[in-house]
Amino acid sequence: MHQTPTDLVRSVYLDFSRADLPSMLSKLAPDASWRSAGPRGWPCTGEFRGPTGARAFFDALFATVRLTAVDASAFLADGETVVVLGKDLGVVHATGAEYEADWVHVWTVRGGKVAGWHEFLDVRKGV
Repeated sequence: MHQTPTDLVRSVYLDFSRADLPSMLSKLAPDASWRSAGPRGWPCTGEFRGPTGARAFFDALFATVRLTAVDASAFLADGETVVVLGKDLGVVHATGAEYEADWVHVWTVRGGKVAGWHEFLDVRKGV
């Protein structure tokens, strides 16, 4: 069975929802670009490289917030590019403040692996 880029991206979100980071990271190409354009001062903002870099991104994320909901609500695909629209809810560890963020994730898939992920994050409250 052929796995489409959208199938691969959906499987990454499923891994994330199950807290299965090893499975998720195994789907990244060795040189994958992992970038987040978040708020200034947000520890996860910046570019990370490969599965090790993506793991560093998640380590920083989980050290900063406790996610209470992640909703990937729409998947839009064009060839090897998959755009996902979604929303996060969580609690900031340092302040205890709840936060809400809308996001757009742009995925690039090549050779059956994630070659790129770029997040555009709009935090509405709490950070």
